[in-house]
Amino acid sequence: MKNMHPQTTHKANSFINSFLESNKKVISFLNIIVVFLAFQFNSYAQTCPTCTDLQTLVINVDELPICGTSANTYTGDINNNSCLDPNLNPPGLKCFAFKFTRASNSVNQQFTFAVGQGNNCNGELDASYIRSGTTCTKLSFGGAGTSVTFTFPAGVNEATLYLCINSNSSVCLKGVCRPTPPCT
Repeated sequence: MKNMHPQTTHKANSFINSFLESNKKVISFLNIIVVFLAFQFNSYAQTCPTCTDLQTLVINVDELPICGTSANTYTGDINNNSCLDPNLNPPGLKCFAFKFTRASNSVNQQFTFAVGQGNNCNGELDASYIRSGTTCTKLSFGGAGTSVTFTFPAGVNEATLYLCINSNSSVCLKGVCRPTPPCT
């Protein structure tokens, strides 16, 4: 490989220095925009609540009934709960965690449920999140009876659903079942 002539290297460096010098204001402005956008992106990052074992119910997906044959209902007590939504300032919504697990070699890839609060699971939620792997995602559903089917990502065998409300009621899941597993 041939080395560049010293005069050519000097011209290239002079051009770069001249360009940077003449565009300092533009470069400073672009740096400000990049920092602002990074701040905005980070401000929308979600943090899932941290619930103790008393505020977490573990549900084994492999033991759920097959959808269409039967379904389970689960309730989470919000009273005297220290599991709070950390995304509010100050934290105020009380949450309960439903941890769905499956065996590492499970053929069950999905589970289905409907969300709500109170008697008959017919009240609306104020917030909900799901942690799958290391990612916490705020869910958009909050309406009572909204039905959701969750699919485990490849290599993930646990997902925690956080249901949060601004009252001393209870949160609930109804119609909890698993679709017939795919053929293996």
